[in-house]
Amino acid sequence: MSHKKRGLFIVGHRSMQSELLVCHIDQQTGLKCVSCRDAGQLLSAESDPPDGVQLVLVDCFEVKGAELLETIKLLTEKTAEETLIALINMEPNAGIERAALEFGVRGFFYQQDSVASLIKGIGAIFSGDIWVSRRKMMDFLLTSRNSEEHIGRKSTVLTRREEQILRLMARGATNELIAKKLFISPHTVRTHNYNIFKKIEVPNRLQASLWAAKYL
Repeated sequence: MSHKKRGLFIVGHRSMQSELLVCHIDQQTGLKCVSCRDAGQLLSAESDPPDGVQLVLVDCFEVKGAELLETIKLLTEKTAEETLIALINMEPNAGIERAALEFGVRGFFYQQDSVASLIKGIGAIFSGDIWVSRRKMMDFLLTSRNSEEHIGRKSTVLTRREEQILRLMARGATNELIAKKLFISPHTVRTHNYNIFKKIEVPNRLQASLWAAKYL
């Protein structure tokens, strides 16, 4: 499995553990891994960014929810569109998964998860999947169905292309990956996304994915 055009960053204060994890991931996957103490160091890194998709693993160890969400928001706003974000070392009852998903986070790895599970999850995220337990996704879906009226099916029918894009989006595919799979430009994908959100009356990719899980 080649990752020549992919990069991986670990953002967190635990430098020794991060460096050990970087070495292990590098050995197991061949990914170019870099450890950064915080989001600021990542964003100001002098080295050239990877020539393709990159994954940022944010270490949640001893980081409060509000601070963590601010870091995620900063990374989402300041990094390239191809950048994927996942959280590692999460507490079992962190309670921020829903908010994190709404910011675009693609996966969660908890303190009790094995390194083997992390390696498997990294591969899945790079393949376009969302690494979230089925139970968590069902919780999000049920909560949204009970509290968000705008997730109901609209009389306006999505076009075939819009349904294709929405199905891929629901699997966690980035705009770039969707464009490659459907042989269209990322700009065209963004235009379709806007139309999809407008038709089904949802504000973001998470709500669109939940809508797709219910109606497609």
